[in-house]
Amino acid sequence: MYQVLARKWRPQVFEDLVGQQTATQTLQNAIASGRIAHAFLFSGPRGIGKTTSARILAKALNCQSAAGPVIRPCNECPSCIEIAASRSMDVLEIDGASNRGIDEVRELRESAKYQPMRDRFRIYVIDEVHMLTTEAFNALLKILEEPPPHVYFIFATTEQRKVPATIISRCQVFDFKRIPDRLLVQRLLQITREEGIEIPEKSLEMIANASEGGLRDALGTLDQMIAFSGTTIEEKDVELILGLVDTEVMIEMGQAIAAGNTAAVLSILDRIAEYGIDYKTFYNEILSFYRNLFLIRFSETSSAEERLKKLASEYDDIHLLRICHQLVSIQNLLRMTGNLRFLFEITLVKLSQMKRLVPLEEIADSLKKNNSLKVPAPAARVPVSAKESIVSTPPQMQGQKGAVPDDFIAGVIDELESQNPRLAAALESARLHQSDSQMDFYVPESYFRMMRLDAKDQLELETLLQRKLGGQVRVQLHRGEPPPEEGAVKVATPETLVGKDPIVQEFVKTFKGKINKIELMKGSRA
Repeated sequence: MYQVLARKWRPQVFEDLVGQQTATQTLQNAIASGRIAHAFLFSGPRGIGKTTSARILAKALNCQSAAGPVIRPCNECPSCIEIAASRSMDVLEIDGASNRGIDEVRELRESAKYQPMRDRFRIYVIDEVHMLTTEAFNALLKILEEPPPHVYFIFATTEQRKVPATIISRCQVFDFKRIPDRLLVQRLLQITREEGIEIPEKSLEMIANASEGGLRDALGTLDQMIAFSGTTIEEKDVELILGLVDTEVMIEMGQAIAAGNTAAVLSILDRIAEYGIDYKTFYNEILSFYRNLFLIRFSETSSAEERLKKLASEYDDIHLLRICHQLVSIQNLLRMTGNLRFLFEITLVKLSQMKRLVPLEEIADSLKKNNSLKVPAPAARVPVSAKESIVSTPPQMQGQKGAVPDDFIAGVIDELESQNPRLAAALESARLHQSDSQMDFYVPESYFRMMRLDAKDQLELETLLQRKLGGQVRVQLHRGEPPPEEGAVKVATPETLVGKDPIVQEFVKTFKGKINKIELMKGSRA
């Protein structure tokens, strides 16, 4: 019967484990010093060596090549052979998913009382321990804290967060890490040479990347490649089996986006769709592709292909950063949208148009160089102390006789924001009629009633205006709309003045937009 590569090349000693040096060294040192914990919890993603490490540890504890536990099991004695084949009577491997109840744990507790049949220790390896029920975990607590001297527990889990803290506190915990792609490729190269398989290193890198740090997944994929292509595997075979987009197509896509050729980008996406590529896989590919360009652009990676270096040089720094940010930003949309094809069409069109965007710094510089643009000094924006007047001298009258400028009224409202926000909010919706020494504010009925304006508010506004104008002025607050013959005008607020600012208007004109809402930042008021 054929034995898959993951089983055939399963590590048999600690030194053969890939990418778990911290865990293996700690376990070896513990064995060498005789400081072996009675319970272990191996936690980490799938296919990285947790159960394998449990078997190696069990062999090291029971190996008959020495009088006690050994750092390197011999793999020749009956104990090592039986543990490796999962048929040892003293090393019991239990599937936590199918033996998860309290009855199974009770049986375990009863059997743990008895001495091992032949080996040095009785060892219980419980895989996917997080699947046990709460009652089963509770039943384990006592024996896990004070086990018989001949008993060891080794737990393995992919979801440590589901294991109760009371269990974790009784175990020595080892966090197994995802295996780096570099180490995966090295191991795959070693195995393919031993197996007589011809495969480009680039293809092994694809397999390692697709396995997400799991050696078992990588070997499973390699087995599938051998079944598909035989002993000679080409790069296109790997792309076909993994459902990846051809590298040449990705480079062509990158060139079209760099050139801003929207039609070419959509045409390439049509070709990718014809391959039947999964769009989520394509998203990971294009994200990885632009990450590589990003690293080439900003870290000057010498090991990159020349054609990728050339492509990276076609993007400027800001353009590449915008593209990477846009790709990352659609990650959540992938899970929510029902039409992935349309999402990618929109996204790729955006990417191809980003080169046309002008940085704000350049727009600001061009505005500064525009001599025809006169930037006034806004009176209401001059920083002053809270108790001082917004203007040091009474404003010059303009327009109708006795009228004060718009920015003066805006400054008054600005100051009232902190002193009497009710009155300030009412004045922002009011209309104003001015005469020589009279200022009539007409507040809409709804605002007048909502803000509960009264004689005190009128007196406060009159006092403030007299102080700022340096003379006598009468103020009258009216409820409702003004008579048409008075020609009352809308009160100018700080926000409306911002909208009239020449700089703001120039920005609106440049971007061909409109102002929907103006919010003044805290601390921007006088």
